[in-house]
Amino acid sequence: LAPAEQGHGLRVLFEESRSLDEQGQPLGTLSVDHVRRVARCQNASGATVSEIDLPAADRVLNVPMNLFFKPLVRGDTRSLDFKLFLCRPNARLMDFRAWAVRKDDHSPIEVRYGPDFGIASGLLRHMVPKLSFWFDPSAPYRWMAHRIPLYSGGPEVMVVRDDVSTASLVK
Repeated sequence: LAPAEQGHGLRVLFEESRSLDEQGQPLGTLSVDHVRRVARCQNASGATVSEIDLPAADRVLNVPMNLFFKPLVRGDTRSLDFKLFLCRPNARLMDFRAWAVRKDDHSPIEVRYGPDFGIASGLLRHMVPKLSFWFDPSAPYRWMAHRIPLYSGGPEVMVVRDDVSTASLVK
């Protein structure tokens, strides 16, 4: 991360994510270099399998989502559009949208996100994994948990901060 232009927050310089298969074996590395404007897929041995150039309007985000979702958590906007970089079957960008769900002023703020299929999004949403982040409403930048697939096509898991009860998140 580095300071953004005109001192407005931070900008992402580089992202890297490593994934495993259902047996825990490395599948490879996904990297997004926002400075060089290239996204790359590497196999488990580190060889580049495929790569793409990032678009001029770089809204690609894979790793620091909790930071990107701040405007939703603060209530500054109703939704955020971004692109997720995927490696399977080949390097590609996919349109995503995020939105906040607030049950009441005291419940955790849930940010849901998923592929943006345009007008078909509502119909197709039940066919994709349920992806969410939760934030503490009393300290809205405080991450509480997130839900993601354990691996591609795998079960959904929740990663939860030590002092958080899952009962407060999923009702």
